[in-house]
Amino acid sequence: MTSAKILVSIESILKYLDMVGISYTCTVKRKNLKPGKYSEAYFQACHTGDYKAKFLTALHNSDYDIMLEDGSFFQFTSESSKDIHYSFFHRIEQTLSYNEFEEKYLTEDNIDTIAQEYEMYLTTDKPEAYPCPIRYDVADREYKEGLHAYAHIHIGVETEIRIPIDKIIKPLGFVDFVIKHMYKQKWDKAYINNEKFRELVKKIKNQAEQLKDCNFTSDEKYQLYLT
Repeated sequence: MTSAKILVSIESILKYLDMVGISYTCTVKRKNLKPGKYSEAYFQACHTGDYKAKFLTALHNSDYDIMLEDGSFFQFTSESSKDIHYSFFHRIEQTLSYNEFEEKYLTEDNIDTIAQEYEMYLTTDKPEAYPCPIRYDVADREYKEGLHAYAHIHIGVETEIRIPIDKIIKPLGFVDFVIKHMYKQKWDKAYINNEKFRELVKKIKNQAEQLKDCNFTSDEKYQLYLT
């Protein structure tokens, strides 16, 4: 998977999120795939193994490419076609989106101040969420036949879950996987009601590149994997 293809796919994510109806913000870092685009503080936090520390440090330093309306965010990096990483950092608090906040608290009395009230809400303590981060890796250097898949998906905090996948996927494919499973109601609604979205989803999987036999052997195909 070339860097050019990855970068084009990242831009297509914005249109995808519009179709699903999920608000987002993005940074210019999405136009750069080198891990060095993120702060030194973030990489130091990564060494601690503390998910909350990593999340908050990344948030504080804008070490993300695309942030969703609930505070969860995506990172996309690639050193080469053999070293690709897409990450979904799931929120650590149960944060209402602006639309959800407005629907819950908007009245005739605060119609002019609801935006300011939402900003204040974001600074307050909120109930903790049970985060479920997801990461997709293409890791040539760590590949061990049958033990450590060349391409795989990690799910959860501090787990050894590593699900093999026989394809190199684009960022859009990863985002669709995340949104379908983590934002099911919005994905389902778009799939049912938006024919253009449904047609887009049908094309996403075909954008992936099949792994070569040397990176996904016949023996590995006897194990359960994503395809």
